[in-house]
Parts: sequence; C-alpha cells; structure tokens
Amino acid sequence: MLTKKIAFCLLFCLLALCTSAQDSLLLRDFKFVSHSDPSLNHRNAAALTRFTASNIVKTEIAVNKGNGGLVDYSDSRNTLVADGNVESFYRLSPRVVTYGAISYSGWSGRDMTGSAFMQKRMPFNLVEDSLTNPGKKHRDIYHLVGALGVDVYQGISVGARMDYTSSNYAKYKDLRHQNKLMDMQLTLGGHLPLLKWLSIGADYTYHRQTESVTFGTYGKSERVYKTLVDYGAFMGRVEQFGNEGYTDKAREMPLFEENHGASIQTEVTPTEQLSFFGSFIFSRGDGYYGRKSPYTATYTQHKRDITETSFTVIYQPLSYTSRFCLDVSYQTEKLSNRAETFRELTNTSGANYYEYYDAVETGTKKWNDFAIGLTAQQGIRGELPAWELSAQYQCHHRQQSAFLYPFYRYQSLKTNILMLSAVRNQIGRKGVWTFSLKAACQNGSGAPFQDGSFVEPSLKQEPPATMDALLYREYRYLTAKQYLVGGSVQYAFVFPHSRLKTHVRLGLDYRATNQDNDFTQGNNHTLLTMAVGCTL
Repeated sequence: MLTKKIAFCLLFCLLALCTSAQDSLLLRDFKFVSHSDPSLNHRNAAALTRFTASNIVKTEIAVNKGNGGLVDYSDSRNTLVADGNVESFYRLSPRVVTYGAISYSGWSGRDMTGSAFMQKRMPFNLVEDSLTNPGKKHRDIYHLVGALGVDVYQGISVGARMDYTSSNYAKYKDLRHQNKLMDMQLTLGGHLPLLKWLSIGADYTYHRQTESVTFGTYGKSERVYKTLVDYGAFMGRVEQFGNEGYTDKAREMPLFEENHGASIQTEVTPTEQLSFFGSFIFSRGDGYYGRKSPYTATYTQHKRDITETSFTVIYQPLSYTSRFCLDVSYQTEKLSNRAETFRELTNTSGANYYEYYDAVETGTKKWNDFAIGLTAQQGIRGELPAWELSAQYQCHHRQQSAFLYPFYRYQSLKTNILMLSAVRNQIGRKGVWTFSLKAACQNGSGAPFQDGSFVEPSLKQEPPATMDALLYREYRYLTAKQYLVGGSVQYAFVFPHSRLKTHVRLGLDYRATNQDNDFTQGNNHTLLTMAVGCTL
C-alpha cells in the first residue's frame, strides 16, 4: 500500500512538473524579454551582460501578399514577400552573454518603375525618365547580427557587435539594372556601473556601405532609354543609356560610403520600480559614386551627418504584474552632394585618364524624425502580459534643395502619423491565443515643389529636367490623409514531444485614402500575412 502511495506521489509530481514546464514555456514571449531592458536593443553589446532572463530563441517563417496602388513611387501594387528569421539571447557563462540574429527576405514586385537603388536616403537618385517600361523586380536580403558582451570585473563589461547585410536587386525588363549591396557595421563598446543607481556606457562604430549597379538591355536594341539623374525632388538632368555616364553599360558603378560614429549611454534607477535610459549618437561620413581610379570617372561625392537622441522610462510596480514604458527619440540627418567636373585626356602611352576641377554643389537634404510612444502591459504572468496597449506619434520632416545653376528646386514635406494598438493574450488549456488590433491615421503638409533661379537665365539656358509622375505619386503617399486598420490572430502551443512553443499567425492590414491625382494608381493597399514559428 505504501509503495502505491509513493508511486502515486511520484507520478503526480512528474505530471505537475511537466505541466509547469509547459506552462512556463507558453508564458514566454521573445518581444517581452528583449524589451525588458532598453540596453539589450542598443548597438553597445557590452550591456548584454545585464541580461537576466533564461536563454531564449525565436524563429519564424512568414509570407506576405500585398495588393493595391497606395504605395510609394518606387514600390509595386502587386508584391509577394517570403521572410525567415532566427533571433536569440544566450548566456554562455556567468560572465558572457551573446545575441545573434539571422534573416532572409525575398521580395518580388510587378509593373515597377521608379528608382534603380535599393536604399531610400540617397545623395542623388537614378529614376526612369518614363512610365512606359514597367517590369518585374526582385530583391533578396540576407542579414546577420552577432554580438558578445563580457563582464570583466564586478559589472565592468566590454562588448563587440557586427551587423552585416548583403542584398541583390534586379529589374527584368529594359532598361534593366542589377544591384549588389554590402552594408557592414562594427561596434566596440564598454559599460561601467558608477553607483548602485547609475551606470554609463560608450561605443565606437565603423560603418561601410557599397551599392553597385549595372545597367543593360536584353540583346541588341535600337531603342533609346533615358534616366533622370535626380538631385532632389525629381529635378536634375536626363542621361541617355550608353557607354558613359551614370548608367555606363560597360561598367559596374558603385555608390560607396564610409562612416565613423560614437555614442554614449546612461541609465539611472532611483528606485527598484523606476529606470531612465538615455542615449546620444553621432556619426559622420562621406562617399562617392564611380570608381577612385585615374582611368575611370568619379561622378559625385557626398557627406552625411547623423545625430540621434533617445530615452526610455520604465516603471514596473513591485507586484511585477504590470509594466509601463515611455519611448522618445529624435534624429536629424543631413546630406549634401556635389557633382565632379572633369575632362577626359590621353597620355603619351595612349591611355585615357581624367583631370578633375572644382566640384559643383547639386543638392542638400535634411530629415528630422521625432517619435514618442507609450506602452502599458497588464496581467503579466511569467514573461507574457495578458494585455498590451500602446500609442505612438511620429513626425517626419524632409527638406530637399536641388541645384542646376542658375535653377533650383526646393521641397519641404511633413508627415504626421498616429498609431494605436491593443494585444490580448488569452491562456487556454493547451495553448495561448493572441488577438491584436491596430489603427493608424496619417496626414501631411507642404507643397510638391518650389522652383526658382538664382539669376535671370539666358535664352540658351533650358530649365532642368523633371519627372512629374513620380513626384506626385510620392507626394500623395507622404501627405495625403489616410488611415490604416489591421488585426491578427495567433495560436501558440507546445509541440508534442518537444520543448518548442510553436505558433501560427494570420494577419490582415488595410490602408486607404480618398485623395488621388492624375498619376496615382489606386487609393488603397491590402497586406495579408501568414506566419509559423517557434520559441524555445
């Protein structure tokens, strides 16, 4: 009889332990863990040693289908995206913590024109001079992040982080282009606790980026293709595709940039429930388009300055069943571009080389980005809140000036966005249901352009080339009154005979406006998302 009671007790304890293990796994959320400490998401990896949760890994595969004409000038009305990513925080020892992430995104869009570059904030742009050659485009993005933090002595830590992106981009209809992007950031930093309630950190970042583009046509064609060299607000000069210039078919043309940056961080914890985290970042860099060689042309040179200030306030009562977070950030980015002036000469050996003169300023650009957000989490069990409510306001102000002496064009656009969201995690008998709803409204202001001249142009000086269709498409996208509503449903469960919290998610977003113009292609956009993943 005693043996049966002992066996029954052991069986009961085993079942309770398994149930507890499953419950604890279901009560883990990667987003909650990663946002538990603002320093965990900063580029200074030295603060990774502050990671206190259990090791956690999340992986997900998602498919997105987009339809509708409410998109930016360089996007597509018909897109298909396949994403896959893995992300983790892992403590190797009491003194060493690592963070890693790897992702892939395969993007395809149809009937596309617009920019030949992948990046958005460029010193200049190369856009198609006509809407008559839309075609399919495809982009592959490979992203790898690795970070390591080491506690050297009593909380004094050092860290290193590498952020590497490789991407390919191509258009499959003339005028074709093939792009290759390499973006690498290396960061070295340190973290120092000064007092029980005060700690500071600092880091240095080296950033190197190259996007190379090759233009071409399929087979032999007598058709003439032209590209607008856009100095800003779709004003510049038109270049015919051939054997020279920005779209030289005989060369792969790199847009190169190199930046050096530094940041400082501070955290103040006046009480156990309250913490303040602040960060200041500054970086400066320069670059060029073309090749730095005596026998090849360099067409432009540019400079970029970025300043960013952000702080986070977290309040968590001692009950640990709720958490409130306030995030504020402000970034200023300045970019100036100059076009090289040169002539091609021939030396005594018969080789061609280039002689350069004073560069001419072609444009300046400035972005001011402000964001403030408040998040409230209630009913926290383990690492999963029952409710998460958030509100965020964003203000983006872009100023562009383009010069082609004696003419100039100025544009100043402001975009305001208000977003609200609610997430409900409902714990069931065998899994967790997650229901999310979001809504956003957007409004903007500013004129499409303001043209003028520094002096009265002569009769021989023709006005610079423009691309009005793309100008007004982008203008509508940034300034039109529009709204967004969306939602998703997710179910998470422990996969049988494993320690995997598996989830399946289905989401739908709808964006619309009632403003259009002669160049727009639709007043709404729908995005359907299907995803499956796991956490362990």
